[in-house]
Amino acid sequence: MSLLGKGAVLVWCDIDPAAADEHERWHSYEHIPERLGVPGYLRVRRGISPDQGAPRIFVLYEVRDLDVVLSPAYMQRLNSPSAWTTRMMRSVQRLNRTPCRVSGSFGTGIGSHVAAIRISPEPVGASRLRHWLLAGLLPQVAGLPGVVGVHLLEADAAARGPNTREQALRGKRDEAADWVIVLEGFDRAAIREIPASHLAVELVAHDDVRGDIAVSVYELVHIAGAEDLASVPVAQVPVFGSA
Repeated sequence: MSLLGKGAVLVWCDIDPAAADEHERWHSYEHIPERLGVPGYLRVRRGISPDQGAPRIFVLYEVRDLDVVLSPAYMQRLNSPSAWTTRMMRSVQRLNRTPCRVSGSFGTGIGSHVAAIRISPEPVGASRLRHWLLAGLLPQVAGLPGVVGVHLLEADAAARGPNTREQALRGKRDEAADWVIVLEGFDRAAIREIPASHLAVELVAHDDVRGDIAVSVYELVHIAGAEDLASVPVAQVPVFGSA
């Protein structure tokens, strides 16, 4: 298992192009340290997509379990945004925020490239689809050349929690996915190819998958774990642009 916890929060979004560079600084220098300072937040990775039409940013937050995203410490952060966070929230577009249970995680680590495959199960066939993915398809994909991990994440609507100040700044209720398969590896071509050549073909043919399958591919640009920041005094964490 290459994911660290039993829960995850997935985020996709676009950013107002005028704020894109500042958003990168804000996310790395303020937001990631803030989130990793919440007990139970274990690791964060951020990716950028060059593809037209795909959400530009993808973030995977690994958490101990989904109680973490309903905890008082986390709610306090969401309801007390800094001045820099307040400004950045107004530049966020098309935000999808999906707290998930980790149903399965196969692999040996973190790749430099990630594909996020969003699917929806037929309600009556969810257990069959889960078993087929975890016992068959995903372990096979995890063994393909260029792959270092593949994970099945299932949305948990209860973990979305109440409306918060950060969400209010974005102007509307966040969107959410259903199930997400996260594929990661060191070979950019493989991570682009496998969703089409293996995953999408198999998923489209499966009776328990309904609707469209959305695939977006990202290059990881920042990965950090709680242990990376534990010994860094807050005064030494750069906060360029936060004034």
